[in-house]
Amino acid sequence: KNWCIEQKWLSVLLFLLCLYNGPLEPLKFLISSWVPAMLDGIFQATFLSGLLMFWLCTLHGIRESKRGILTF
Repeated sequence: KNWCIEQKWLSVLLFLLCLYNGPLEPLKFLISSWVPAMLDGIFQATFLSGLLMFWLCTLHGIRESKRGILTF
């Protein structure tokens, strides 16, 4: 595949977005445990760190290449 780094990060972010959306939310009501809440917090932190890494890679790609912001 000839994907650039931004496209690879977007495919990772799509998966992380599904986790960020709260797939374990019903478990919080069915199970009285701290595990679903902890996993939800881990999923949120993972998505936000992935989003920040995406922006870091995107801005690095803009800075290092000869492409402009409109033709990126």
